[in-house]
Amino acid sequence: MKRLFKDGLVTTVLGIALLLIATYLYMSKDHTSMEAAELGALALIFLRSKDSLIGLSPAEGSKAP
Repeated sequence: MKRLFKDGLVTTVLGIALLLIATYLYMSKDHTSMEAAELGALALIFLRSKDSLIGLSPAEGSKAP
């Protein structure tokens, strides 16, 4: 279980799934665009997290404050 979270597989898959659902909601006529935007923002939070596979890591030469 620890390995899944360490490798970032869970947060990446969850973020991509939420992004696909948000796209479906945006294209659907049953939901508002605000609901799709909220879900899309949540998906981007998962995808940009530190343990995600596609999250941004700090540059090697620069120091974080």
